[in-house]
Amino acid sequence: MQRAPEAYRRTIDKIVLALAKQPLPRLQKLPGSATSDPFLYDDSYLGENVSRRTLREHGDAIVLKPGVAHGLARLAGLLRPALEIMWVEDVRQMNKFLDAQVPDVAGHLFGRERTALAAVREPFKDAFGPHCFYCGRHLPANNPIDHVLPWSLVGIDGLANLVLACARCNGDKGGALPSLDIVDQVLSRDRNTLEDIAADIQWPTQYERVTAAARGIYRGQPTGVPTWSGYKSTARLDISFAPEWIRAVRTSDF
Repeated sequence: MQRAPEAYRRTIDKIVLALAKQPLPRLQKLPGSATSDPFLYDDSYLGENVSRRTLREHGDAIVLKPGVAHGLARLAGLLRPALEIMWVEDVRQMNKFLDAQVPDVAGHLFGRERTALAAVREPFKDAFGPHCFYCGRHLPANNPIDHVLPWSLVGIDGLANLVLACARCNGDKGGALPSLDIVDQVLSRDRNTLEDIAADIQWPTQYERVTAAARGIYRGQPTGVPTWSGYKSTARLDISFAPEWIRAVRTSDF
């Protein structure tokens, strides 16, 4: 995205068109049925004959019906691994050369490895200071870089989802969902500073994606669920007086 923006844009265009022609108009159609049952989103403008222009007229998005996003977010922990297993099995069946000697098909398809984050450390220290984002401790040379929204949950390596952390806070937080206050502080960092770092090290910020992911996650959580608020501390989730980024209304982008 950073190094070859025009090639990246063309690639995204191809992917968007492929999604709109193939899986999206089929997800709501039962085997043997000639028509779909649009219980997730309107798919009347999707299909093999859809054009890029039509998709742009619809904002390059599908709009989920009321309650669907909430339900998917609540069930993500069950749906995601189940769907990944089914997808891997289909890929193996369609590619007979994938035998026991090629075991990590899931890793290839879904990216089990985290991006190496060392390049982020020094620019973040220069911009924000050599201190743990969570507790303020002074950091040693090789401190961890933490994914605020857990990588295991969203898989986002953009600068907007990364902070400097001490080993103690990083280990204690693990894959826990952070408190709303923490996410609000992360999203309130100066965006121009993040963009400057992104340009220097050719690493995207993905601010909008992080914001959208956070919105979906926290809206889908039941009130009172414990969230990580600092070393050995938790806070019960309450979005009654949520920050603006969680109240905003968005569509579900391709």
